[in-house]
Amino acid sequence: FFTEANLEDTFISASWKAGSKVSLRADYHWLRLAKANDLWYQAGGPFNSTAFGLLGRPSGGSRNFADLADLSADIALNKTTMASLYFGQMLGQTVVKSIYPDSRGSLGYLEITRKF
Repeated sequence: FFTEANLEDTFISASWKAGSKVSLRADYHWLRLAKANDLWYQAGGPFNSTAFGLLGRPSGGSRNFADLADLSADIALNKTTMASLYFGQMLGQTVVKSIYPDSRGSLGYLEITRKF
């Protein structure tokens, strides 16, 4: 939901091992625009011959962008297989709320990696 190009990212992070096969991590990010007159940038990459895929939305004169809380776990299932779980919750602040009044968003996934 954002690019790092013009953001200040202040965060706290904790990680720990739960046994020999499980690694856990929790982060909380306070995201602010570098300047109050900057744009909220989102990027999807080039998708046709006339657009580069970068969108800039007005900040409304605020730097308070969003907070992001996320949790992740990496679990060694065996010597060749790893499962990674992730869940993140975005809490939009003034910049996001000026465009999207319902300013919450979530992302979660499960990834299985196998070494050959």
